[in-house]
Amino acid sequence: MFPASLFSLVLTVPQSPWVVDRDGRPGTNFSDLPAAVAAAAPGDTILVRAPSGYFSYSAFTVSGKALTIRGEDRTRTSCSGATINAVPSGSVFTLEGMAMGSVAIDSSNVAIASCGLNLSMTNGSQVAMAGCSCGGYQYVSPAHLSSGSTLVATRSRFEALDGRNYTNSNCIGYGSSSAITAVDSHVILYDCWAVGGWSLSYMPAGPFGGCLWSSLWPMAGIELFRSTLRVAGAATNISGSPSISADAASQGTVHGNVGPLGSVSPQIVRIAAVLPDLRVGGSTLLNGEILTTSPVTVTLNGAIPGAPVLIAFATTPPVATGLAPLALGEVMLPVSSYFLAATLDGAGQFAVTIPGILVPWLGIPVFGQAAVLDAAAGQFLMSNLDLRLFTN
Repeated sequence: MFPASLFSLVLTVPQSPWVVDRDGRPGTNFSDLPAAVAAAAPGDTILVRAPSGYFSYSAFTVSGKALTIRGEDRTRTSCSGATINAVPSGSVFTLEGMAMGSVAIDSSNVAIASCGLNLSMTNGSQVAMAGCSCGGYQYVSPAHLSSGSTLVATRSRFEALDGRNYTNSNCIGYGSSSAITAVDSHVILYDCWAVGGWSLSYMPAGPFGGCLWSSLWPMAGIELFRSTLRVAGAATNISGSPSISADAASQGTVHGNVGPLGSVSPQIVRIAAVLPDLRVGGSTLLNGEILTTSPVTVTLNGAIPGAPVLIAFATTPPVATGLAPLALGEVMLPVSSYFLAATLDGAGQFAVTIPGILVPWLGIPVFGQAAVLDAAAGQFLMSNLDLRLFTN
């Protein structure tokens, strides 16, 4: 049972959101996103309604303020792209429930849930992602990190362009990329797919025109340059040639419950320890938000029967911090988090269902992480970072 202290909080309810609706239905404030983003004050929420018929809202640029932008339905709500700069320290910019196009993030903390996008991060940006799909373009990775950035992804898919799917009459090849490229950065994946692309070149078929394949080669699943990587989760799949490529200045860890891998660079080590799997669920809307009008479930597969566990929840930006040897895996939530203490059952699992009305956060990103004590090893095993938004 959750301790009463977890719910002795002031209910966090955002003000009525700005509404963007191309169709101008009742309650509409703006017909497109750029004007709404420009008008919104720091901390505001923008609700983007799904338009009738096919329509993509215009790309927007925002600098120096944190907003929450919530699409109504990821399958029908799209935006041409976004540029997010200089979100103030201690704040989180949130994107949820939209097909976003290219998203460029510079010097910012950003939470992304249930979105489709192409992601670029630089200058120490921190991105927490859950339930997303990232796609690539010619020579462009679905996710590219540089300059001290950190990507923490759970249950997300990164799939590079497959040149075998493209043909043309001009014999122009299609160059692809790895699924994730990290330069001077950090990547933490849990239950994620990273699928490298295929590059294809052509040559003329002969004097009568047409094209023939000249060469076809696969790209790496993940490429690291002076970067670090941690991969965990039984549902993880990393494919490419090689699966993981790392230069001599990089290092990575793959945990024992990750499925079969292809070839990896020598800097990538595999260890037997399995990291815990934390999931927060319930009745969800089409944009991925959990309804608090129904029960909310918290489940943990910690793999160590009878082990004590702490589950933390926070709304402040997560920061991946290594505390080896005290902790295996990164500690991502601050000490000011709200904690639940529990014990795993004989199967190494824990589950609780609570009335959704007791959830004290609405319309803002909530981050969860668990720590399971492995008494035999004398260390805590850190779970994935789960990211959810709640609504009534």
